[in-house]
Amino acid sequence: MEIKEFDKLEKIYAAGASTYDTLLPEKHRKLFNRKMSYSFNPQEAKAKWANKKYFEKTYGADRKKVSKKYDLYVNAFLKKHFPATERKNELDLFNKIGGVIQKDRNKIEFTRTLLGEANKHGTTKGGDWNAHYNETISKLAEHEGYEDEGIDRYQEIFKEAFENANTTHAALREEAGLIFDFLADKHGVKEKNEEAAEDIDYDQIRNILLSIPDESRPALYQMLQSSAEELGVDKGFWKQTGEALGRGFKNYAFLSHKYNLDEGFAQNTINHVDEGKDMWVRKDDSHAFWESKDKNLQSRWFPKQRPTYRKATQEERKKFREDAETSLKIMDIDKEIGRIAEGIIDPVKGDNFVTEKIWYPFTGNLGYMSQS
Repeated sequence: MEIKEFDKLEKIYAAGASTYDTLLPEKHRKLFNRKMSYSFNPQEAKAKWANKKYFEKTYGADRKKVSKKYDLYVNAFLKKHFPATERKNELDLFNKIGGVIQKDRNKIEFTRTLLGEANKHGTTKGGDWNAHYNETISKLAEHEGYEDEGIDRYQEIFKEAFENANTTHAALREEAGLIFDFLADKHGVKEKNEEAAEDIDYDQIRNILLSIPDESRPALYQMLQSSAEELGVDKGFWKQTGEALGRGFKNYAFLSHKYNLDEGFAQNTINHVDEGKDMWVRKDDSHAFWESKDKNLQSRWFPKQRPTYRKATQEERKKFREDAETSLKIMDIDKEIGRIAEGIIDPVKGDNFVTEKIWYPFTGNLGYMSQS
């Protein structure tokens, strides 16, 4: 069963047999309830409809097949999960299935947590996966989704996610160490490591962040946050970091006349180049700004009295586009750090960072779960 299908079923069974119809669009809900009303017992009919849907998704069978062999599916389910129990009625079966789904949800959340820990340790620490696994599993043994019989699978999941993160992000650790030592010294939470931090400054931090691919920056944030937590530093670390880096970015952009920190202007610049529209530069100015005849795209940096212009060369157009892309990336980084500072993202837990790349390969098909 696909995880998305599981989520839909979970909502139905969580809502209850008498009210899950409220999840349907109004038009469909009216038709559905009208059909159910023809039954001698509408509540039983609703429960049976959901139960059939559960067996369809669990066994990959169409509704016609499930309807024809419904009793076989029910008996197989009860034999697996409630061997000493018989079906009383459809509502009773609905409640039993709901309990199994809740158990499976606990397993999913355990797996998600285990993956997050594997990703965190592989990203921030590296080294022997088994040592990190033993530490992690001892902490998670009380989780509702933990099962003793799953220990081999837990090791496999942890090892694969850990080694993938370790291999992918190992090269970032040295840079993360340099950045953290510098920031920790600036924030007064750690004495400066002269050997590690003497040659780094905000300009270099900016250049490091800009050089890291978008998909790898979260790993760097995880490393910084993990180092901060080891020193007992609270969220104020990120607030100070965001403010300091934000000022560094904006001051650099303003003083260098290189980047225009306006998202719309930067995107319009890229579009203007890609669409092959004319671009103009001042003859007497070497600043990398351009002027469009489109009033909506005119740069705010130019005085009212316009000097004479010449058409931008292809090299200048290429440079304008590169600078605009850099501006957009700077703004993305500024937003990311701001979201961490505001508590919207907790990088050490991997919130919003443990994406489909490491989550869905393990949970896209829930064949290992209890309903299979």
